[in-house]
Amino acid sequence: MDSCIICGGTEAGCLLKLREKGSRGINIASKKRRDTLNAIPGQSVHLDCRKNYTNPILINKYLKDSLNNGQPDDTSVKLLRSKDVFSFPDHCLFCGCQAKNNNLKRGNDVFPVRTHDFQASIIDICLERQDEWSDTVYGRIQSVNDLHAADAIYHQTCSVNFRTKKNVPSAFSTPSKEIKKGRRVDAKVQQAFEDIFIYLEDHENDQHKLSDLVDRMGRLCGNEAYEPWYLKKKLQDRFGRDIIMTESHGKSTIITVRKAAESILHDFHKQKFKDAKEEEISVISTAAKLIKSKIQELPTQNDFYPLPSELEKCNYNISHLPEHLSKFLQQICGERNDLRTAAIGQCITQATRPRSYTAPLQIGLGVQLHHHFASRFLIDTLHNLGFCSSYSEVQRFETSAAYSQGTDIPEYKPGQCVQFVADNVDHNLRTIDGHNTFHGMGIIAGSTPGGDAGQTPVPKLNVVPSDLILKGKINITYYKAPPKSSIKIVFPKLKLEKIEDSTKNLDMVARIIWPLRAPTPSWSGLMHMCQTGQHPGKTTITFLPMIDMDSSDMSCIYSTMVFIVNQAQKYGFTPIITFDQPLYWKALTIINDGTTSNILSTVILRLGGFHAEMSFMGSIGHVMKNAGLKEVLETVYASNAVTHILSGKSVARAFRAHNLVETALHVLLVQKVFGVSFSERSDDEECNSDVALTLNASPESSRNLTKVSSLYDDLLNGNITTDHVCNDVDVKSLLQEYLNGISNLQMSKTSQLWLQYLEMVELLRTFIKAERTGNWDMHLQTIRLMLPYFAATGHNLYAKSIYMYLASMEGLKHSHPEVYEYFSHGYHVFRRSDRFGPDCQLIWQLNRF
Repeated sequence: MDSCIICGGTEAGCLLKLREKGSRGINIASKKRRDTLNAIPGQSVHLDCRKNYTNPILINKYLKDSLNNGQPDDTSVKLLRSKDVFSFPDHCLFCGCQAKNNNLKRGNDVFPVRTHDFQASIIDICLERQDEWSDTVYGRIQSVNDLHAADAIYHQTCSVNFRTKKNVPSAFSTPSKEIKKGRRVDAKVQQAFEDIFIYLEDHENDQHKLSDLVDRMGRLCGNEAYEPWYLKKKLQDRFGRDIIMTESHGKSTIITVRKAAESILHDFHKQKFKDAKEEEISVISTAAKLIKSKIQELPTQNDFYPLPSELEKCNYNISHLPEHLSKFLQQICGERNDLRTAAIGQCITQATRPRSYTAPLQIGLGVQLHHHFASRFLIDTLHNLGFCSSYSEVQRFETSAAYSQGTDIPEYKPGQCVQFVADNVDHNLRTIDGHNTFHGMGIIAGSTPGGDAGQTPVPKLNVVPSDLILKGKINITYYKAPPKSSIKIVFPKLKLEKIEDSTKNLDMVARIIWPLRAPTPSWSGLMHMCQTGQHPGKTTITFLPMIDMDSSDMSCIYSTMVFIVNQAQKYGFTPIITFDQPLYWKALTIINDGTTSNILSTVILRLGGFHAEMSFMGSIGHVMKNAGLKEVLETVYASNAVTHILSGKSVARAFRAHNLVETALHVLLVQKVFGVSFSERSDDEECNSDVALTLNASPESSRNLTKVSSLYDDLLNGNITTDHVCNDVDVKSLLQEYLNGISNLQMSKTSQLWLQYLEMVELLRTFIKAERTGNWDMHLQTIRLMLPYFAATGHNLYAKSIYMYLASMEGLKHSHPEVYEYFSHGYHVFRRSDRFGPDCQLIWQLNRF
């Protein structure tokens, strides 16, 4: 059975196995004691025996007792004057110095003892202090029954110091009797500190919070535990270079005890190896210890999160690795795989210092995963595997970013066109009982052209929800609606201005060529290839606080507009707000009620183009309701999907479906007008560059078709420009023949209905083209051409809202010339990824989670 190497006891429950650090500490204490004890790792020792054996105070006492052969040390300086005969009327009860009390003038602030309570309180303090001074005072009190009867006197300063557990005042202590400066050494406190010291040695390379160490010491010695700053100082004095203290804003100091590089190399060279394999393992172990030591020495910046622009640079990510680790990984991964080296290296560094270090790539990956998937399970799983930051750290980043921004637009620069978009936002709908869901008003701001987004570093903050609510608060302003008779909305006469689409001929060419060339790009792909030119640039999106109110409430809409007006006045630009139709009409009513004209006089209201597009798709479905379009679409789409396509709710699917039907109709028209017949192919047959056809048309038409097909090929190959195709004489001649042939086919109401369907789809496509290219005049014209369809299909709310929208936009040139100049150059469109409209940008940004 193992026994303690110090006392020889065999109590198994109290025995601990020594490690290398603990053995070294016992051997150092053995040398100080001039003992022959030699401890090696793996031996057993009692925890109390080890504490007592390595305690510096007990070591000094042991050496003194050994020097005096067990006799007390008479040469030690005593605390108080005991050589003089003590007299209560002449000497201070506490310090023992001479004191005068002549009732006329009290030298050195001398007072007599007047009550018995004074004597009882001093006895209690003596029992509490339990040091040499208190023992001396307690012995004096016990020598008499009543201090007041003995005419005892005392210095007031001595009394205060004694009661507050301080030392004898220097004024009443001779130089030979002065107490050593510094904190009074208490055996219980010193023993508790030694326990902390041994605990850190036993848990070498582990990370500890300073607050946890203070709490641990408090459990050992109660209220006498060291303050955090003093414990740090004591640990630094004890460990020296072998301790690392990492301080982080808002977090407790992290303490790590580790070996210095010199000590690691010394231990390695001191070893003797049996064979080559043991030496290889020792080399690898020593290299790991050196790398770990360098990781622990690595300085970190814990006040701010890294910038997105910095995360894109491999050099920045590699700079977060110690040189030893970087060289090691480059040997394994290769010197050309910088990104992989940085990623693996930061994973190792994060695993080594999980509390005091935040790996840039890991926090960046965590935030990106949260934006794309919003899955706590995914983030925490990857965090447990060591590949990204924890979900709580991602939440901390987002709350810090929201708190630091508040209601500001940090990326705004003078000269930018800023538009606000507000719409309803729904969140947390999957509750058990359906209650406590969020339906509020969401607001974003788009700045065009966008600045360098994300160039302001986000500070690391500990934000509580209450602070975040106050920081991002929007004041609610109650709106008192006036009588309806006082609200006057005038519908002015619209101007009819014809705007020509410069790329209209290209659209027609694509429809004619589609059956003659296979495969060919879709309309969206063709526009993406051919539509080039200058544009204002990408838009920077800024999220603003939400309003926890029903978005259709008049006070909510009014508060939103007042907030946006204040933001515009703060930065010095004209407030432009985009709403969907229901909110647009209510906002227009508020502005024209006559009571808010002074506050909202500068507001420019815009109607969301995305919702107008949805409504127009619904008009198309209404017109073609019983014309067979539903049955045609059901050959491709499911019946439930067709219902949403015809209602316009499924926008992307509806647009693709209408394009598909329109293409099929134009194939039939090309066959009819030009006399072209197509051979049928099975689904698995490969498409050739030219579709088999038979030409029964005139020689001129055949020549024009061949010439236009060649021009189309040159356009796709980048040999000619779009303008060259649109202005070509042969193209114009072929298109004119095609249009004449279509007009000759309007012989029945059925043909007129389907030709009208083609016109509606073309109008829808022109509207999308205007939005994506930022053509302001074409945007207004296509909306104006949609008005009759809205009125005919019963979309009366959109009809009157679009009418008022067109009237206000036509007057923009005179009322707000600077805003008109922005819109004329395409600044009215949010360009971010796919050039969606502003109101669709809000839906995509806020509701995608």
